[in-house]
Amino acid sequence: MAIKTSTYHFTDHTQSLAVECALKDLRRDLEKVWGEAFREFSSNKAWLTVSLNPVLPSETFILEVDSDACIQIEGADALGAVYGVYEVSQRFLGVDPLWFWKDLEPEPLPDLQLNPMRMQSESPRFRYRGWFINDEDLLAQWREPAGERFRHWSAHPGKWNSTPGAPPPTYEERLVEYYTPVTALETMEAIFEALLRMRGNFIIPASFIDVMEPCETAIIRAAVRRGLYVSQHHVEPLGVSHFAFETWWAAQGKQPSFSYRESAEEMRKCWRAYATAWADLAGDQLVWQLGLRGRGDHPLWAHDPQAKNMAGRLISEALKDQMEIIREVDSRPVAPATLTLWFEGAQLIAEEQLQVPKGVTLVFADDPSTQHLQEDFETIPRQSDCSYGLYFHTAVWTMGPHLVQGPMLGKITNAVMKVAQKGDTEIAVLNVANLREHVLGVACWHHQLRNPERSKEVAFPPNALPEDWIPFYKQFFDAVPELRPHCYLYDGAARTYLNVHLYALELGLAIPEYLRVAIEDDVVQTRRKLTKAIKVFNDLIAQTDAYQPPPNLQKFFDANFRAQLRLLCGLYGAFLGMLSSPPDYDRALSSLEMCKEGKTLATKGKWGEWYRGDCKVGVNRLMARIQRLSESTV
Repeated sequence: MAIKTSTYHFTDHTQSLAVECALKDLRRDLEKVWGEAFREFSSNKAWLTVSLNPVLPSETFILEVDSDACIQIEGADALGAVYGVYEVSQRFLGVDPLWFWKDLEPEPLPDLQLNPMRMQSESPRFRYRGWFINDEDLLAQWREPAGERFRHWSAHPGKWNSTPGAPPPTYEERLVEYYTPVTALETMEAIFEALLRMRGNFIIPASFIDVMEPCETAIIRAAVRRGLYVSQHHVEPLGVSHFAFETWWAAQGKQPSFSYRESAEEMRKCWRAYATAWADLAGDQLVWQLGLRGRGDHPLWAHDPQAKNMAGRLISEALKDQMEIIREVDSRPVAPATLTLWFEGAQLIAEEQLQVPKGVTLVFADDPSTQHLQEDFETIPRQSDCSYGLYFHTAVWTMGPHLVQGPMLGKITNAVMKVAQKGDTEIAVLNVANLREHVLGVACWHHQLRNPERSKEVAFPPNALPEDWIPFYKQFFDAVPELRPHCYLYDGAARTYLNVHLYALELGLAIPEYLRVAIEDDVVQTRRKLTKAIKVFNDLIAQTDAYQPPPNLQKFFDANFRAQLRLLCGLYGAFLGMLSSPPDYDRALSSLEMCKEGKTLATKGKWGEWYRGDCKVGVNRLMARIQRLSESTV
């Protein structure tokens, strides 16, 4: 493909790499759509020019087709140019921004018609717009993992024991099993491409990233090469989780306590080492994450009870230390940094116990049980010297959507609209889990970010689904039972309740009382809700089995709807069977067979091993445990 790329303004090597990556994707799209005709045409004509025009607003572009059918893209910067390239792909070639994850190849075109036109993109409303790849059990093992995480962690427990009568695994044992595989770089590249096609610019690329490990460093380098800003999970301030802290010190022959109360100097040394590595990797494309949490995603006092009464002071001092380290390692006059107000952070600020350094962006979060903004969003007064943003879950483990899409799209549009109205537009981060299951929520999110007021009445974003699919999806979302106000029985919740029953039965205990509190219903009411939902889902299964989508959409419809219907319906049936007295093991097992049928629908072509890493819902493990209980009862 003959492409003129003006290099006059491309003085930064990273900028050139980002645009070249997008142009490589465009070449691939053109060859798919136009085939041999494109190769003959492009060999004789330089017809695409990309240049930078720094007068334009940040991250915008001008796209123009002249009378000779030559395309000119002017980007305000590298990201603006990248978005312009992908606009060509979507506008003229019909490539869906999420084509890879929808399994939706563009239709071949007999000819490429380029009529004169000119457009200028609008300035983004949100400064940083992106995804958190979290709880990525499927992504990490779909292709051969790039490596193993936690290999050198001194307390590595190995596989946890799930045999009958064994105590439930500890929180850290579960974390190690869930997050040990490092997602293949090829998979991460497909994620980065999709995010940029949606005009995102920011990524937290994994639940845990240790930049002292080469296979994980490669992921950060690839994101930066694409032009993306990178950051860390809120349990990893300056890139340091408790795993990283203990591993880093163990390599030096020491074992200080993971406690800022007891080992503040040791924590500062580890933060500094990791901050230096992150700054070297990402440079100006790094958005720092601040914070002080305990082990895993728990408050710091979960493993250090003495810290509870002094939590506000300890976290305030830690934030101050982290900002000083950032100033040491980051050469930017003002380095962007965020603090995610997650549970105790919001409470401590509301109680005026937490002092946040000036210039830090406070990130409000939705309640992971309801996907409604938490109370702190309304109650915390905004300060003129601070900026604010949003962290939202379209997927959330353990009590929310994971293998099955959710939440209701109206919750996404409502949250973004409220945040935009408050002017809290510095950052918007969406938890997308394994991404493939949640492409509709992702499309809704990005449409809303670009049009926070104009799209407030639009739940289903334009072009995300064919119009005749929307009634199916509405019936699906409406059928998910509400077990307590605003809390819906997504697949994560169904699996969690099943798990509670199974451990109680395996250990010979009564079903824990907190299960009753969680669902706020007696068993009879809960069974009625499950029975009603199962009927709706079975009716939808019959309707969609009889429906014939266009051939190019069949695989997407199978994976994104027909498979998910069976997964959720099967989990409901298993839960209903376990709520019987005595438990109806046969019903539970036959219902989980429906989950396996759903998986089969979603594992065609390149997705053949998609569920190989399913350890969070863990359908096969649930079936094995129920089978053992059934046999022991007999």
